[in-house]
Amino acid sequence: MREKIEKMLAELETRLKIANNELEICPEGTLSFVKRKGRATFFQIIYSGGKRLRKSINKMPEVIRGLARKEHKSPEDCFRFAG
Repeated sequence: MREKIEKMLAELETRLKIANNELEICPEGTLSFVKRKGRATFFQIIYSGGKRLRKSINKMPEVIRGLARKEHKSPEDCFRFAG
């Protein structure tokens, strides 16, 4: 029983390290979008100095993907066991 718990703990620590590394490389802020005339406009929302800054990022697909991944990656994903 103890071995199983230690194995689970080691797996959790590994998953936590991976999740923290992913968060470090994700872009700052959150993702938002508006649909105008049938087209989506993506924005990066950053709060700085008490102000909300909104920057269009349509021409930056890597930023869109990074913010989307950050937003949809739940903390629970790190703690799911496959057995």
